[in-house]
Amino acid sequence: MNYLIVSLCVCFIFGLGCGVYVLRDFGFGGLLVGIAPAFLHSLAFALAGWLLFERRIAVLVWCVFLAAIGIGFELAQSMILPVWLPNMLRAYSAHGFFDPLDVAATALGFFAGYALIGWRRGTSISCGTGSGMAHCRQQQI
Repeated sequence: MNYLIVSLCVCFIFGLGCGVYVLRDFGFGGLLVGIAPAFLHSLAFALAGWLLFERRIAVLVWCVFLAAIGIGFELAQSMILPVWLPNMLRAYSAHGFFDPLDVAATALGFFAGYALIGWRRGTSISCGTGSGMAHCRQQQI
């Protein structure tokens, strides 16, 4: 699969997740509008791992690591954070609210992204004749 096509898909999915916030501002609500950003952003980050790493185990580690960060930030909204943490993190915790559906959507987004990568296992991302970003870098040097 072409590296550029996957890159554009990642950008589109991430942008779609951002666009849902505009729908919220116009008064659209509901369960899907509420969890769509968490799901779509997680899916986009999982697919970005496909662009960054050639080996699927590296993509799996990438997905688990980013899912832990996303779920950790969601959990941080359910508590008062210690004073020694940066002001930005404490403000995020104080002004957000914990939603278990966002935790589920984050986990599901990374799972769906990794499953899509596994489903496309026989397909390599190429920027010419090789596969993966590492090969693209080698060709460009």
